[in-house]
Amino acid sequence: MLQDVKNTAAAPSSGPNGKMEAFKGFFVKLKTDKMNDFRQKRDTYKTTISQIKHSLKTVEGVFLWEVNRKLNRLARSGIPQKHLDTGKITIVLSRKKTSEPVTEGQKSRIEKMVDELEGFENLRLSEFYTYKPVYLEKKQFNGIMRWIEIEISA
Repeated sequence: MLQDVKNTAAAPSSGPNGKMEAFKGFFVKLKTDKMNDFRQKRDTYKTTISQIKHSLKTVEGVFLWEVNRKLNRLARSGIPQKHLDTGKITIVLSRKKTSEPVTEGQKSRIEKMVDELEGFENLRLSEFYTYKPVYLEKKQFNGIMRWIEIEISA
């Protein structure tokens, strides 16, 4: 019995100093948890802001926010049966003021940026098909008419 009393007296968690150490440990753990939570939220906000910046860009005169909005609408409402029958979704873009067609490098850059949009990812997640964006344009008298065709395959 005397041995048990000596062991408890020698334990670091007993007495006023031991309780203070326990409180310090609790507050240090609380502080690190709060800091980790803050860092995680900060990283999430940074990712969200970078996605918004990405979608507000224009690539070779193509407004990505406009394409993103149309893709998000398609993802929410679903792809109409007529598009599934033809295997293509057409997104009409604003006319190009100049009469110069884009080069192959510019075309591939536009297709890559459209493929990276959040709306395109939402479309992939809501409808389980394989999609491939294709940028097309047609020269007319007063400018160039442009559109994006999204090829659908199972």
